Amino acid sequence: MLKHLDPIMIPFSEKNWESTIRSYVTVHPEYANMLPWAGRETADITYKDGNGALTRLLAENGYLNRLDPNFVSQARPFYFIEVKSTTGPCETPFFMSNSQYQRVSLIVGFIFC
Repeated sequence: MLKHLDPIMIPFSEKNWESTIRSYVTVHPEYANMLPWAGRETADITYKDGNGALTRLLAENGYLNRLDPNFVSQARPFYFIEVKSTTGPCETPFFMSNSQYQRVSLIVGFIFC
């Protein structure tokens, strides 16, 4: 989904997927050559918003409305994106490790449904 945004997020690729579970996706032909992540996992996806595309998209959809618009237009933050899923409705609880909870408690987090 993120690699197909318009405008394109620069730079953004599979290299931003820094999760230990990414080795499981190699059963899909499109990702057959993907190498497993071997680094220290901080989030499922990490991204330095090089051209501000993701920040603008979040602002345009009301997720950054508490921030000064002038700041948002110039911001190039580093995002730590954690992916959680459920087969149930949006209100279904999800698991978050203690380290994930500690990390999100220190920074501003967004939950999309």
